[in-house]
Amino acid sequence: MKEVKQQMTQIMEELTAAEIGHQEEGANAVASSSSPTEEPILAETTASEVKETESSEKNTVERHWDFSNRKVIVHNVMKFMKNKETAKMVTSWMKAAQEKYPDKTIDFEKFRKPPQDSFVVITMKEESMCPLLIQYINENKLKNKRGYELVAKPGAEESNDNKKRGAADDTEHTSAPTSKRQRIIDESTSAARRPVTEEEVQNKVTPLWQLSADEQKSKKMTNMIKGCAMKIVANVKKRFRELDRDKKRQTVQLYAWLKGDRSVFVENIVSAPTPLRNKCEFNFGYRYQFDDENKEDAEPTKIPAVGFMVTGWAGGVSRPHVCQNIPTEVCQLVDLVDTFLATSPLPPYDVKDHVGFWRVMTLRTSRRTRECMVIIQHTPPSGGVGDESSYAGYFEAEQVRLVSVLTAAELQVPNDEPIKVTCVFFQEFGGVSHPPPEHPVQHVFGKKTLTERLGQCHFQISPGAFFQVNTEGAEILYQMVVDRVKEVTPSAKDMLLFDVCCGTGTIGLTCLKEGAVGRVVGVDISEPAIKDAKVNAVANGFTVRKDESNEGDSTPKSWDVAFVAARAEQVLSKEIGKAKEENLQFVAVVDPAREGLHNEVLRTLRANRRIKRIVYVSCNPTGSLVQDATLLCQPASKKYPGNAFRITSASPVDMFPLTDHCEMVMTFDRLSEKELEISS
Repeated sequence: MKEVKQQMTQIMEELTAAEIGHQEEGANAVASSSSPTEEPILAETTASEVKETESSEKNTVERHWDFSNRKVIVHNVMKFMKNKETAKMVTSWMKAAQEKYPDKTIDFEKFRKPPQDSFVVITMKEESMCPLLIQYINENKLKNKRGYELVAKPGAEESNDNKKRGAADDTEHTSAPTSKRQRIIDESTSAARRPVTEEEVQNKVTPLWQLSADEQKSKKMTNMIKGCAMKIVANVKKRFRELDRDKKRQTVQLYAWLKGDRSVFVENIVSAPTPLRNKCEFNFGYRYQFDDENKEDAEPTKIPAVGFMVTGWAGGVSRPHVCQNIPTEVCQLVDLVDTFLATSPLPPYDVKDHVGFWRVMTLRTSRRTRECMVIIQHTPPSGGVGDESSYAGYFEAEQVRLVSVLTAAELQVPNDEPIKVTCVFFQEFGGVSHPPPEHPVQHVFGKKTLTERLGQCHFQISPGAFFQVNTEGAEILYQMVVDRVKEVTPSAKDMLLFDVCCGTGTIGLTCLKEGAVGRVVGVDISEPAIKDAKVNAVANGFTVRKDESNEGDSTPKSWDVAFVAARAEQVLSKEIGKAKEENLQFVAVVDPAREGLHNEVLRTLRANRRIKRIVYVSCNPTGSLVQDATLLCQPASKKYPGNAFRITSASPVDMFPLTDHCEMVMTFDRLSEKELEISS
């Protein structure tokens, strides 16, 4: 009786352990499916490590990239096997297959066994060995410990999703069901992998390509009136109504400039003479080629390539050649890189699984100076992203080969001399999204900057610095800014320009060159851009104020420009205080990113009465400009003191023909005490 109780107790413990294991498997599967960007910890072992397991536990073998045509996937192996057990099992298969085919050589390079899955991926040393191992396993009907038959298949037939969660025909009853989230991902991936037409590429990159130039202008003009000017007026009036309802505050009458039918007059839009971009960014990935279009279920051929991800990461990359805003020299570089990738042992980066090597290619070109900059972003060579394999053995040779391909080519330009690649950079980045502008780059060829001519000035541009993407459009935009500044500068030598978010100093230096102001103080958060701005100032003949931290008498008593790398809200008040001591008049130009100005910058601009005019250059006129303009034009408060501004001009500039985007140059003039009295 005692023995029976012991047996029953042992059976119950085994059943409980099995149930817990089953629940853990299901939880692991759900966790894996709910986070598609996270990879499980995989047990990966090379053949050399199998031989050295008993003598050493340290992994000293260099791992190489798995080629899918050398992979064999064996399903229905036991889950949660130890690495030594898996190594012993795979080695036994190799020995048995070798005995069956004595005239052939059968050996593997490495294997990969996800702990929670019931398959093992084996990378053979040669492609010809794969059919022999598959034939041996399937013909001999090998089984696992639970009696389920093993199934071997070529790795090329397996999709990435099946590799992560096990084969769909896995017969183990303990497999966790596929989650709804994972099914949606699988369905969207399958739907995205289809032939992408040229029209789809154009609709995504240049959505207005089918409209005439006049139709594009009309569409954008309507958006600037309704989505920008009218919204600003409505928001400011709403603020007045809110104050009127507040019984604790003194009633403020609506400003006179807001009482008209058209409180803000939007001038006719001015378009750039060409849609061509001087900066293009492309993703590395795979182009899906469908050989048999009649078969809907036919698997496409994956070709390593670089281009636009029109249908998202699941749909692969598309060629940019059909887009009218991409220069011909850029398309030629894309073709060169495509040819390079066809023979490169390093795979493109997979955004979904977070594995691979080549990530992003950024191209800057100048037809005026005949220069071209190439920036290649990649994952860390040692181990790669996701630690799937080591690329260090290939990286240096492939880097040299790619640089040779890029720099040897002469890029043909219609009706002009060819352009050559003048500088090449590589950028290592292992993050998931995008690196910040100041993320370091490795200079590997040629110059360290690209030179561009803009109006009477010429500027050098570093890899991470901001520069307008349409050179001809930028000249129109900057000339508008110069004209608006000149309107309030009867004596240029007594006028100081605050260039907020100055970038490489293009606007401030252009105003100096055109004689609109006597001095410029530029502020930007990007240190590479500020360094370029200082160099640009000297190159264009201006004296730069030295940093206060420098010791000695080297600082000139008179200076033309000062550039500061910091947040504008942290230094603007200090710089305004310095200028007050010299009894200078102020005008401000702001050119922020899409997020707009920081609230502290807006507060500082409002609080300093010497700033009579603000010229706001916005790349997001229907978004952040509406918000910032409302704070500048609303009645004074404790948080935003000082006389309010009124909008005196609104000039849209179509810097991006064929697209929905548009820039706006909006001028704000401070209301005088007399104007405020009339409103009261």
